[in-house]
Amino acid sequence: MFEEADGGTLFLDEIGDMDYALQSRLLRVLEDGRVRRLGDSKDREVDVRVIAATHHDLENAVQLGDFREDLYFRLAHLPIEVPPLRQRGDDLKLLFTHFIDLFCSRHRSRRRQIDDDVYPLLEHYAWPGNVRELRNVCERLVVFGGDPVTTDQLPSSFFSESGAQETGLVRLGSNPPSMCLRDFKTQCEKEYIESILQRTSWNVAAAARILDIQRTYLHQKTAALGLRRPQPELVEVVEGVA
Repeated sequence: MFEEADGGTLFLDEIGDMDYALQSRLLRVLEDGRVRRLGDSKDREVDVRVIAATHHDLENAVQLGDFREDLYFRLAHLPIEVPPLRQRGDDLKLLFTHFIDLFCSRHRSRRRQIDDDVYPLLEHYAWPGNVRELRNVCERLVVFGGDPVTTDQLPSSFFSESGAQETGLVRLGSNPPSMCLRDFKTQCEKEYIESILQRTSWNVAAAARILDIQRTYLHQKTAALGLRRPQPELVEVVEGVA
């Protein structure tokens, strides 16, 4: 690859995963600009600009002995830090529309409209898979979604809370009210279903995916439990008042 890139640029992806023994060989090439093919008897000079990328913390890897310190300093003379996608909220709309258009063209589908309610959910999602995850979500929406792209087509993970891990689902005080087990189970079910509906802005399709039940069954449960979508406040407009 160094010979192929002679006079140009060689991109080494995931440099932090490189075997420790191979790191010393790479260091020698970077230091003297020479490579030797396996089985050959002479070195070949190469003039290559190297760009390396990794998702690891290389400084920490050096301290742990997993990455050579001399190679790290040889590579890190001009570092460029790319923040994770969750810290680049302003980029999400641009990237999302770009990938939607890209996969519409690739799958020979008409260009999709995107509902405005989708973007706030994109911005509040943690994106553990960064841009690769965003690409996958966009392709899934193009292949399986409709037009326009709406919130109910997003994966259920977009409606999950991303805070600290819970140690339990039910929070009981030191002196909870006494009731029969049947009433307690009904109350817990009602409160949990209502919390999921509120989390999804009463999007029944999205809530049903999180609860892993059929949408028709969720309609039946909300009716049986007496859950009703809150109505927006009405503002009376009086005309002709000086």
